[in-house]
Amino acid sequence: MGRYKKCIDWSIALFFIAGCQHGYADSEESGETNRNASFAGNIEYSPDLCKKNAEGNVYVALGKTVFRFPYETNLQFRAVKDSEDLPHRPDPTEPEGCPDNPVATKGIKLNYRLKDTGGMSADLKLMPESISLTYSGNSSGMLQDRSENQFYQAKGSYNNCEYTEEGLEACYWKSADERPKHLLAVGYKAPENIYKTPLGRPFFVDCWGGGAIPLNQCTVSYVLNGRVDITYKFYKEYLPIDVIVKYDAELRDTVEKAMVVDYKWSDN
Repeated sequence: MGRYKKCIDWSIALFFIAGCQHGYADSEESGETNRNASFAGNIEYSPDLCKKNAEGNVYVALGKTVFRFPYETNLQFRAVKDSEDLPHRPDPTEPEGCPDNPVATKGIKLNYRLKDTGGMSADLKLMPESISLTYSGNSSGMLQDRSENQFYQAKGSYNNCEYTEEGLEACYWKSADERPKHLLAVGYKAPENIYKTPLGRPFFVDCWGGGAIPLNQCTVSYVLNGRVDITYKFYKEYLPIDVIVKYDAELRDTVEKAMVVDYKWSDN
């Protein structure tokens, strides 16, 4: 595997889902455009460059939480160099992205498509418009709190809630038109005996629109681990609400498996 030139500013993109400002990084070996690796700043990376076996992964740190993703993964992030939150790496002489020198970032963007489609139409996108893992520090959980507040405000204001066939509590906008009911839902809440967040809080889906605007675009956000949040936005026409719990469970399992449990920083 070759060494690859950097991209400017926005990000590492593994198996590119977006180019950088100056185009795709070029392979030094072949001179051809390569869409497998590019990093922000003065970074060149390949798992083969690491002293310790990276097992084909790139290591990324959100605060002190380290993730390892397969090198060829739809992934973007902005590296950060100066932050009081950055711990000391086990071996800062290693290339950034190696097991002992993870790239520091405050945000990771990735893609994930529902695998357990259960015979659903192949035409459905079955994935959000965007998925972000963010290191939010003391502000972690703000979007989660907002979704929860929005749901209970709608429930109190409209007094128009019911349970879906999948067991979600749905609260609806007051409207006299004939739009499908799912396009009038302000938000959803999963009963805790069905599904909840990793830290045991209720799972909410927050949707927006109202009036003449269908409530078709929704957001899920919650604290994943410590000060790391997971947030994604989706359209109901591409990721139906009746599979959102199944989707979130799959996504969460994938992200949690990518976490490096008990990563040993040098200042532990």
